Amino acid sequence: MRNPSYVVFFVTSRCNAACPMCLYKTNMQQNSGQQELTVDEYARISQSLGKISILGISGGEPFLREDLKDVVGTIYDHCKPWVLDLPTNGFLTAQVLSQVKEIATRCPSMNIDIQLSIDGPQALHDRIRGVPGGFMKVKETYLGLVALRKQFRNLRVKACIVFSQYNEDQVAELLKILNDDFSGLDRVILSVAHGRVEDPKAAKVSWDKYFQTCALQRKSVVLRNKFDLYSTFTMALRFVKNEFLKDVLREKDMYRHCGAGKSVVVIDELGKVFGCEQLWEPVGDLRQNGYDFGGIYSSPAMKAFQARIRANKCTCHWGLPMSNALLYSPRYYPKILAEMLRILFAKNRKSEGQ
Repeated sequence: MRNPSYVVFFVTSRCNAACPMCLYKTNMQQNSGQQELTVDEYARISQSLGKISILGISGGEPFLREDLKDVVGTIYDHCKPWVLDLPTNGFLTAQVLSQVKEIATRCPSMNIDIQLSIDGPQALHDRIRGVPGGFMKVKETYLGLVALRKQFRNLRVKACIVFSQYNEDQVAELLKILNDDFSGLDRVILSVAHGRVEDPKAAKVSWDKYFQTCALQRKSVVLRNKFDLYSTFTMALRFVKNEFLKDVLREKDMYRHCGAGKSVVVIDELGKVFGCEQLWEPVGDLRQNGYDFGGIYSSPAMKAFQARIRANKCTCHWGLPMSNALLYSPRYYPKILAEMLRILFAKNRKSEGQ
């Protein structure tokens, strides 16, 4: 592979929440006060990076960067990603709406997935995020995004539930709340707490409860718009990935499938390059090598990292490389297609899009 298909940029270590399942807290503390990559630096990096399929943004809270629209726009200009995955805790409604509008306008050929973090019913969500009134701010942002979506065919609004020990008994209730009170969402996804979480017990989830929740979601899945094949495909991919995850947990063999450091690469807000969110081992520094991503991507350090994954039989439940592995494994295509057809012809479709 000449370059990665999925690149995640952690664009800031600043955040306005205090989540116990945060995987980036240590980095936020270590990187605090240091100069984040500038738009010009992102231009130099993306020129070296070349074309990618999926651009992931992370943090910190990305919308604390007032120039986020320019960061994304610059990467889009040079890398032409097909998809932007852009998460937010939704607490900064005005900033989110104004910057999303500018991104959607500047990047018309990119599917823009705005991902709202919602982790429980109102009281639980506010407690997990450490922000009183946070749930209602997320709902305000959701309503603004749904209204904005009418102007842009490339804009999607989804919710992400981080499944952790803190909310594993309330996720089923949350799914009902989202179906009733957030019915304009294009889809809802589940993400299991992973990596170097702030509170280790957050990641000690009950896998039985997780898969029961996944089964409930699969059974009750609905489409906002039956003509939105992009959302249908991504939902189907997630359901197939959950079955794949069962095999990985049983066989402990993710190292056989993992594309970390190959198809998936992570870059932090200081320009350091990592092969994986889970291990978080730097393999190079873009500021120190003239912003030559290709040089780091093909470096002995990256090759050694990739070799260690297999040599150490590294395994985990990080969902991103799992989904990416399925995308590049034709043997899973029939299962994904079957799931798409099942979703498309489900009887419990939402009224909008009929």
